Amino acid sequence: GIYENVEIWGTSGTPGDPQKYYPKLSYATTPQASSYVIKPEGTASGLRNKSGAYSNPNGIMHVRFDYAVDSIYIKYTLTGTPSSNAGTGIGIGPITFSCPIVMPPVNEAGLSLLKEAPDSISLCKEVTFTYRIYNANCDPKLVNFNDTLPTGLSWVPNSLSVDAASQSGTYAVNAYGGSVKALKITDLIALGGTTTTFTIKATFDDNALGGKYNTGYADIAYRYFKDGVEIDGALQSCDRFLGCGSETFIVATGSPADRYKPIITSIIGPSCFSPNEVLTFKINVSNLNLTTFSNVALNIDFTDSLTLVPPITSDLTLGTLIQNSLVSYSFEGFSIPQDVGTDPYTITFKVKVPAKAHLKHVWVDTGNVDADGNPIFEETDEIEDLAVDFEFRSESPDDCQQAAFTNASGIKELPLCGSKFNIIINKNITVPKKRL
Repeated sequence: GIYENVEIWGTSGTPGDPQKYYPKLSYATTPQASSYVIKPEGTASGLRNKSGAYSNPNGIMHVRFDYAVDSIYIKYTLTGTPSSNAGTGIGIGPITFSCPIVMPPVNEAGLSLLKEAPDSISLCKEVTFTYRIYNANCDPKLVNFNDTLPTGLSWVPNSLSVDAASQSGTYAVNAYGGSVKALKITDLIALGGTTTTFTIKATFDDNALGGKYNTGYADIAYRYFKDGVEIDGALQSCDRFLGCGSETFIVATGSPADRYKPIITSIIGPSCFSPNEVLTFKINVSNLNLTTFSNVALNIDFTDSLTLVPPITSDLTLGTLIQNSLVSYSFEGFSIPQDVGTDPYTITFKVKVPAKAHLKHVWVDTGNVDADGNPIFEETDEIEDLAVDFEFRSESPDDCQQAAFTNASGIKELPLCGSKFNIIINKNITVPKKRL
């Protein structure tokens, strides 16, 4: 299989002798769920055969420059065995430009804490909170972080994204989201001489009204030495725009009547695969709103070992099938009406698994690099998992309609039938016992 590698850097300064800066990279979801691994100095590499639709969090990586740069460079390379079906490429999402952030002065423990949220945002949109901890000490500092949302806002589960450099330590996070308004991170490493940044998303509750929301202060607790004695310390956040001594406020615009119930999706298919097998998958989609969503798009992508077996059938009028590559297909400009009865709408399609000789093997990172600095991978005897994923999205200019499709995506990963991993997880397979 093919593994994608990305290196990102920025430059600024005198032409002909620019200064090179690496950005800080962070996962959009947990590292365990992501389809890549972040490495030092602005690099990331794909993992096994995990894949994701363009807006799936498992395939998204956040890139942030803490220094002003004039140019940004992206070096994209491939490692592994090429395939005639291979669909490769990266997408570049929205780019936000802002003035360099000035951190508040550090306290006597050498720390400062900044909290940031948009000053105004639609009730339909997710709110991104950004926190920055600056540690002026040479040594790293363990901190315990806390922030609690007011009534009307709730954390989005699994949306916490921490600088990859701070992932080197083992920190713990509480089960935030839903009725749990507090976000608690314990034993987070604030690296010495640098700023540790993390983000998390929140949504307005269904019955939330437009208006001003006071999200209060965040705080950190830690231990530090004063006059040769180690003592407890605590620090409240400063607001990104209002400064120290100010809580962080958000103005929500719109009304609950503008909002839609989320589009609900799922994918059903086999739990494993065999060589030369034709696999059938069914995507379910439900619209529980009292309106039809128009101008909808659907992407279906799968592993480059697989081949589509036409046709794709549906009880929706999907229109013309667009072939982006041999392993990527899409429909655009169709509608999803209000659900009729209790059954969801369905999209059904089949893919063909190749003969065993043409199945891809897992490649592992050796930890070494070649003369150009690219990671060196080594092929193993293990057969790669196969994957199929999908993503619905709204191409409407209506923010609230777009928000209804925020989680309208999914992925189905399949191990080889009879593999060690499949035997362990498949309850329908019985391992024979040896006679004594």
